[in-house]
Amino acid sequence: MYKIRNALAVAEVALMTIILFTILVDLTSAAENIIRNLEHIGISEVTAKQYWGWDWVYSHYSDTKRVLLGLQIFILLSTVTNTAKQKFKYAA
Repeated sequence: MYKIRNALAVAEVALMTIILFTILVDLTSAAENIIRNLEHIGISEVTAKQYWGWDWVYSHYSDTKRVLLGLQIFILLSTVTNTAKQKFKYAA
């Protein structure tokens, strides 16, 4: 029974870490979007023009989110499968 609790604790920490990375990617994307569109919020176009090329997060956003979502699904499925196997083993 302790193995199940330890496995679930590790899975919770892993999921929280991946969700933290997901939030970090979203916040970075929002900050980059604001920086690239400074001329729309009152900064002169001459000053804002030097930031128009900042698009790394924008270019890689879908790939990054796809990897993070895949990791979340992998952790959930491995946790559920492992827990089900252990519960079945103890029930028998």
